[in-house]
Amino acid sequence: MNEEALQIDKNSLPWLTFLLCGNAYAINSKYIDGITTRPDEITPIPDSQPKYIGMLNVRGNVFPLLDMRKQFKLLSIDEEMAAFENDAEHFIASHRERLKAVEDAFARGGEPDFKVADEAVKCEYTLWLDKKFHKKDKVYETLMKADAAHKALHALPAKIYTVMSEDYLDPKKSKHEEGETLIEDAREDFRVFAETLAEAEFSYRRRFRETIINLADGEDRLGILVDEVLGVGTIDPVKDSKNLNSVYQSKLFCGVAKSDKTEKEILIIDEELLIRQNAQIND
Repeated sequence: MNEEALQIDKNSLPWLTFLLCGNAYAINSKYIDGITTRPDEITPIPDSQPKYIGMLNVRGNVFPLLDMRKQFKLLSIDEEMAAFENDAEHFIASHRERLKAVEDAFARGGEPDFKVADEAVKCEYTLWLDKKFHKKDKVYETLMKADAAHKALHALPAKIYTVMSEDYLDPKKSKHEEGETLIEDAREDFRVFAETLAEAEFSYRRRFRETIINLADGEDRLGILVDEVLGVGTIDPVKDSKNLNSVYQSKLFCGVAKSDKTEKEILIIDEELLIRQNAQIND
């Protein structure tokens, strides 16, 4: 791939940006012949490759519908949803175990095995949250409802340690009373954390709107199924990017860009090549 192939003409027609498995992509509006939601019924194609969902009939034009997740060898929606649910269950279980360890230590009248609060910002849940979602994501906004509760859970061991230490002196509350109050508050924090993750699972499922973008290049036509269309606008090239590896490894990508439609870097698709390779189905 030479440098010219990585250039983006800022004076060209606007670019349509869409999401696929959490990644952002763009195609030039020059090739877009329409955008529709996925119909309930699609005519299957006998003995075709799995990446072809079926045939579309739009205004008398019949052409194949391509599953872009399978085209790029990405997880299916069901697989991605299952992975999210597994992650959520893991984080709930690990924080439940953490809370129980503190409860058990307090019940024994001793100090927690971990005497100081490890930072919530270094928790695997927080690292997952920051890596998987951008701040404008609806799922991220949902998960942030539990931010205070999550931080409080991480602060609990240090608070219990302080209460159980010999230096604790409070004429208003005994060590046991203060500790019980902290434990009860933590149980409520855990409830908020767990319920927020369950709410986020629902939000995560709703993000898959499955939109069809109809492409045309002369007589060749192709429908592509994507997760969500973000909008149409200008894009700016990115010269130094880790995503350039994807550009060099696949002929279907011709550059990396950024846009005000998303915080993610955008992979630019070679529309002509995509249409030419898939408009005529080969078994």
